[in-house]
Amino acid sequence: MNFEQSLTRFLYLLEKRAKKHWAEHYPNLTPPKYMAMRRNKYIKVVEHDWEGGKRAYCWLNTNGEILKGDWKHIVDKRPRGNIFDINPLKGTNVFGVDYLV
Repeated sequence: MNFEQSLTRFLYLLEKRAKKHWAEHYPNLTPPKYMAMRRNKYIKVVEHDWEGGKRAYCWLNTNGEILKGDWKHIVDKRPRGNIFDINPLKGTNVFGVDYLV
C-alpha cells in the first residue's frame, strides 16, 4: 500500500471510530470529520467539529509515523504509531494522540 492509500485508510478509520464513539456517548451531536493538510515536510491531520471549529488531531511524517503536535507545529517527534501498520490507529484515541509514558 502506498502513502496516499494508507493516509486515506487512516482518515477513514478515524471517522469510523469517531462515529461509533459519538453514537454511544453523544447521540445528539454530529461526529467530527478529518482531513489532511500538507505542509513542507509533514502532514497535519485536522479534526473539524460540529460547531465549525477545527483543531490539529495529529501530524504525520513522510514515513507514515504519527506525531504529537499542536496547531502550528510538532510538539514531540517521538512516533506514537504508523499509518502503514496493520492497526493504523494504534497510538491514537478519539481525542488525539496518546501520551508516551
